[in-house]
Amino acid sequence: MDRFSISVDGAGVLTINTGKITLGPLPVALGQPGLIPPRTPTGCI
Repeated sequence: MDRFSISVDGAGVLTINTGKITLGPLPVALGQPGLIPPRTPTGCI
């Protein structure tokens, strides 16, 4: 899952920085069973 950088200042204002994304670990290792292959050879429709 991806997560945006967030912060809350002293006035309680929530700021979300969409320019910085932290990617989490994949649920399964690449190449292992369980990943759904693309519907087309290029991966795009």
